[in-house]
Amino acid sequence: HSHPQMAVAQYQLGMLLSRAGRIEEAVVAFQAAASAEPDDPYIPAALARVLMRARRYDEAGDRARLAVALAERHDARARCTAFETATRVALALDDRDQAETYGAATELEDPGLPMARFVRGRLLLADGMYEEALAAFEEAVAVLTQHGRALEELHWYLGDTLRRLDQYPEAEAQFREELQAFPRSIPAYTSLATLYHASNRASGVEETLDA
Repeated sequence: HSHPQMAVAQYQLGMLLSRAGRIEEAVVAFQAAASAEPDDPYIPAALARVLMRARRYDEAGDRARLAVALAERHDARARCTAFETATRVALALDDRDQAETYGAATELEDPGLPMARFVRGRLLLADGMYEEALAAFEEAVAVLTQHGRALEELHWYLGDTLRRLDQYPEAEAQFREELQAFPRSIPAYTSLATLYHASNRASGVEETLDA
C-alpha cells in the first residue's frame, strides 16, 4: 500500500491472492503490476492465467497475446512462458489452430516441455479418440521424465483418458502423480475422490476430501 508502483510486490501479491482463491483481487494486483512494468511479459502471462480461472477467456486471450508480443524481445524462458500460457488459453477458447501453433512454438523454445504432444492429446480426447489420446499423453510423459520436468494437468488428462478406457488402477496412479507435482490441483482431487466413490472405497473418498 505504501509503494503501489513496486511491480515485484504487486506481482507476488497477485500470486498469493490467486493461490488463496481470491481471484478478482489477484486480477487487480496483476493489473497494478502491469501498469508499473508494462514491458514485462511474465505479468500479462500471469494475468491471463488468473483470468482463465475467473472464466474471463476473451480477456485472458488478450493478455496472452500481449505476453507473446512482449516476450519476443526477451529470452527463451520468457518466450516459453508466454507461448505455454497462450496455448492453454487457446485450448480454453477451443481455438484448435492457435493451440497447435502456440504448442509447437513452446516446444521449439524448450524441447523438454512437450506442449505440442499435450495439445494433440487434448484435442484427441475431446474428439473421443481415447487410444490415440493415450498415446499422445504417454509420449509427453516420456519427454518430461527424460528431462526431469513436470507439466501441469498432463497426468490429470492422462488419468482421465485411462478412466474412460476403464483402466481404473492406472488412472488412480496418474491422478496421484498429478497431486505429487501439483498439490493444489482441485481436478485431480475431485477425480480421485470420484474414482474411490465409484469403487465403494469410502475411506479413500474421506481421505481425499480431507486432503
